Amino acid sequence: MQIILSTGRQTVPVVTMLLLALISSMPLGSFHTFEIFPMLNIIVIFYWTVYRPDLVPPFVLFLIGLIDDVVMGTPLGLMASVFVLLYGVTLTQRQFFIGKSFYVTWLGFSIISAFCICLIWGLVALFAGRLGIVITPFIKYTITLLSFPSAAWLLVRIQRHLVD
Repeated sequence: MQIILSTGRQTVPVVTMLLLALISSMPLGSFHTFEIFPMLNIIVIFYWTVYRPDLVPPFVLFLIGLIDDVVMGTPLGLMASVFVLLYGVTLTQRQFFIGKSFYVTWLGFSIISAFCICLIWGLVALFAGRLGIVITPFIKYTITLLSFPSAAWLLVRIQRHLVD
C-alpha cells in the first residue's frame, strides 16, 4: 500500500502538467478564445521544475509537448522543444528561486515565459510563412502572467497535500 501511495504522489506533477496542457488547448467557443487563454502548461512546468524537479523527467515533458502539438495543430515537436527548453532554463536558475519571495519567483517567471511565448509565436510564424497578428503574443503573455498567482496558489496546495 505504501508503494502505491508513494508512486501516486510521484506522478502528481506529471498528471497536473498533462491535465493543464490539455485544458490550455481546449477550444472554448471561438477560435479567438485560444488567443486570450493563459498558457497554463508553461506555468505548471515552471512551478514543478523549481520546486520538485526530481519528479519532472524531461522525456515526459517532451511527450506532453508532442500531445499538445497534435491537439493544437502546431508543427510537431514545437511545443515539445519549448517545454524541454523551458525546463532546462528554469532548472539552471532553480537555486536562485529557492527561498526567494513569491514576487521574485513571479518576476523570474515573467522573464522566462516572455521568452517562451515569443519563441512559440516566432516559430509558428516561421512555419506558417507569415507573421500573423503581432498583438497576439502580448495578449497571451499578459493573461498568462496574470494567471500565475492563482495557478501557483493552487499548485502549492497540491504539492503540500498530495506530494510532500
